[in-house]
Order: sequence, then C-alpha cells, then structure tokens
Amino acid sequence: MKQTIQYLFKPEQPLAPDYLQGIALPTNLSVLLTPQDRQLIHEEWRSVLQSHPKVFSQPNGLGSLLDTSTLPKLYFNRTDFQTYVTTSRLADRGTPLATMSPAMRVSAVGCAVHLLDGTTLLHKRPSHATHVPDKYDAGVAGLAHVEPNGTLNFVKWLREKFARELKVGEEDLTDLQLTSLHSGSAPDCSGMVDFSVHLPYEFGDLQQRANPAYFQGMLAVSQSDIPQTLIDMFALGDDLIADGAAVLLSSLPHKQFLQTVAAINSLNGLERRILFGTLQTGVFVEQKQ
Repeated sequence: MKQTIQYLFKPEQPLAPDYLQGIALPTNLSVLLTPQDRQLIHEEWRSVLQSHPKVFSQPNGLGSLLDTSTLPKLYFNRTDFQTYVTTSRLADRGTPLATMSPAMRVSAVGCAVHLLDGTTLLHKRPSHATHVPDKYDAGVAGLAHVEPNGTLNFVKWLREKFARELKVGEEDLTDLQLTSLHSGSAPDCSGMVDFSVHLPYEFGDLQQRANPAYFQGMLAVSQSDIPQTLIDMFALGDDLIADGAAVLLSSLPHKQFLQTVAAINSLNGLERRILFGTLQTGVFVEQKQ
C-alpha cells in the first residue's frame, strides 16, 4: 500500500517531552461522513465487536489532528475509536472511505526505545489486533485520549503505555525527549507525537518484562543499523508501519536523519515518501527541505 510520512514538526534537537500542547475543539470529524460512509462504518464496527467483544468506543474520546500552524499548540477535531479503527481497517483492505481516510489523523504517541546493550526495540503487533495486525512498530505506541478539560496530555498516555505493555515505570523514563510530530497515511491514519528514551535495561530484560498480550514478537536492532533497517523494512519492504518508521527515524541525530530521509526518497519508483510541512485547518502544506 502507498504510504507517506508527513513530518509536521521536526526540531534539530530533541525537546522537553511536554513541549507540545494538545487542544481538542468541539467540532467532530464525523461531519465529513456521507450516509454511505456511516453505513460502512456501522457494518465494519459490528465485525470488530464480533472478534473483539470487549472493545468499546467513547464518543469524542479521541482527537484528530487538524492544525499545527501555531506551535507549540496543536488543535484537534474530536473523533472516537469506532470511527478511527473502522477507517483504518477499510483502508487496509483497499476500500478507503473517500473523505474520512485522508482526514483522519488520530491523536497518538510513539516512542523509540533505546537499550543498554546498544540495541533499539521493535515490536510486532499481534495477529489479533483490531487493526494493522502482524506488522512491526516502534518500541511503544498507542492512542492519546482527550482529557475531561479538552486537552491532550501526550506524556501521560505514553507513560501509561510503558507501564501496561513493558512494565516500565515513570522512574525509568527520566531522559524522555520529544523528537517530532508526524502524520502517517492510511491505514495508520495518525497524528502522532514522537519521543525517544534510553532505558536502563538490556533487550533480554524487556523480553521478560513485556506483557505478551500486546506483543506477537520483539526485535532488537543495533542502533547503528537503524537507517538500513528503515530502508529494508519500510522503504523496500512492508514489514514496518509508517508510524513506527517515523518514530525510529526522528530518534536519529539530525544529520543522520536527513541523510536517511534523502536515501529513502531517492529510491525511484517506490510508493513510500517522506514529506515535510504544516497542517492548516486539515490541509497539508508541503515545505521543501
């Protein structure tokens, strides 16, 4: 599937993890849905519930990134898990919703996890995942929910993911840094804040700590091999999702980041591209590097 990564904010040096401020507007992304789209979402959601009966969707519980033109503020429309996951699944099957698929940029967080033994963690999404199963992703990634006061606390939800999936507490995330903001095209349909962290564990330690409900498998990549891994598993292959590639890529030193972007974009004839720009009221405005 053709996938692009749109970097919407990429500082040359990492920043404090709470630099970006998420604000959810009262408008809901569902205004874009046609009656036919609503029917497709309804039918696909029934299929989700049949295979995942414990899944639920909170109305207005998620954001969809709308505007990045006034950093550090990020503005989001409202959406929900039902709309997001069905949009992703339909796109993954090659039947994307015409208006929702390109507009959905669900509020999410991802983190590159670097370890004491000089490796970086990749995890394989479970075959029973509600969407994008059996693909590799960055060390930790997940959705960021809208708070009751209408804000989005990206660090909170990232810490929750570390605790639930890797059994890693806040005390081990002291050097957490914000590296970028990106949108991965369908089926990722993301508006993801990207982080990087060095954990005081080796790969074998995390294998023992990890909650097997969230990982089909784990892969240790030498930190010096990240650029080639991105080319092999994302640019040339289809093993690593766009979100995971973007998170890993932005964790590289800036010069190496730019070199790797250029190498991926120079692979003529491939459908995977990395772009830079801003999001202005839902419209991506490209900025040439």
